[in-house]
Amino acid sequence: MFNFLNPKIQGFGIDLSDLSIKIVNLKKKGNDLELVSFGRQEIPVGLIENGGIKKEGELIEIIKKSVKEVKGETLKTKYCVVSLPETESFVRLVSLPLMKKEEVAEAIKWEIEANIPLGLPEIYYDWRVVDLAAGHQDHLDVLIGVLPKKTVDPYLNVLKKANLKPLAFEIESLAIARALVPNGCCEKTLLLIDIGAKKTSLVIFSGQTVYFTASLPISNSSIIATLSEKIKIDVAKAKQIKIEQGLDYKIKCFGHDLDFAYVDIWDYNRLFLDYAKQLNPLSDMEKMALEEWARVLELLKAKALDELVGELDWVTKRFWLKTEMKQFGFGIDSVQAYVLCREYHNISPSPQKSLFALLDEEGLIRHLVSREEIERARFLAPATRARSRGEFVQMCRRYPELRERVQNITWEGVCLRKPGVARYAEGELIAAETGYYPSQNPDVRFGEIGDPFSPQSSSLEKFYKDMGLSPAA
Repeated sequence: MFNFLNPKIQGFGIDLSDLSIKIVNLKKKGNDLELVSFGRQEIPVGLIENGGIKKEGELIEIIKKSVKEVKGETLKTKYCVVSLPETESFVRLVSLPLMKKEEVAEAIKWEIEANIPLGLPEIYYDWRVVDLAAGHQDHLDVLIGVLPKKTVDPYLNVLKKANLKPLAFEIESLAIARALVPNGCCEKTLLLIDIGAKKTSLVIFSGQTVYFTASLPISNSSIIATLSEKIKIDVAKAKQIKIEQGLDYKIKCFGHDLDFAYVDIWDYNRLFLDYAKQLNPLSDMEKMALEEWARVLELLKAKALDELVGELDWVTKRFWLKTEMKQFGFGIDSVQAYVLCREYHNISPSPQKSLFALLDEEGLIRHLVSREEIERARFLAPATRARSRGEFVQMCRRYPELRERVQNITWEGVCLRKPGVARYAEGELIAAETGYYPSQNPDVRFGEIGDPFSPQSSSLEKFYKDMGLSPAA
């Protein structure tokens, strides 16, 4: 076992992504760290796809070359700490009842089973108890990081064959937070944005921990492609403009206004509303919901938020928080605001535990359906595609062979692994033999095409039948 406190053992950092490998070596100088070695090599398309290694031999040679050709001091150690691609990782902050330290490890296993769609034998995981705030000690907050063994083991094998000795593997979002947040602690909530070659990673950090991570289908590649298409220039010139102009909201290139990144949220909602109105047939309840949607949009456009208190969730929380902040004199970045937000979102029906339930009990929340329908829905999913989505997740837990087929679960359906061709990632650009393109249509849908309210799915039923699985088993 390695002694990480032994000064004789020194390691350097490696960041591996689909399209590049980056190496950094730091040395202590007084109370600070000094950059003494740095290297970067391009990884040809197809060697790594969506975080999965496809061409082991070629990748090994690139890693060896990267280590050998670093700038600055020559690397004199084989030990390294490796940041792995985010694509198939899981980061969760969970709450546990107060318990003895030796009991936490066992409780974490149950939390993983409940929050991660993989079994314990299929994963590597680590965790730590997070000290969120003084005076907030009625439970334990635990940060859990999970990576599938099928993702980690190939990287471990490749690094060993490249004559390196990994000390640890790190999930990309946690490494970003550790690098950018001074001393690993911040009183204010931060949004960390990492614009990469194929995706943009969002990391929400507050206090001493990561709360949420997500990926967007916006990347250096997509920005360059959009520039090239908009002003009809070659990719090399578009790349140069991106480097020189940066990410200005509006920039001028050759007389063109490049306002291509902005979409008004009201227009975006209106687009979906207009489409939903064309669905046929619509029940009376569905028609009423669409009318309410249209009414709320008009009030939002007019900035008449006071009229939406008790109707729109975020407006209600905003109004309530502003009232409490004004009365008790605390700010939006304070611990009090954070605690109140958590209590507002507590899904307990008890007014003693949930501030939303308390507001509801006092008649300050307007419902579109009856309380009886709400109570019934807690135990029987409404007749929407959400029901088949939930059933599919349960099937994935039950059948390992089904989990192996799944690349990604979206709101609409399932994107399946297709060896040798395109592989879908979470709403980001994906690799294929013919190039890169966004994930669009799922292979299996949770509802029928054109009817997202339907719990029936002929494609899902056919998929179960083809795999010899029974949802009722």
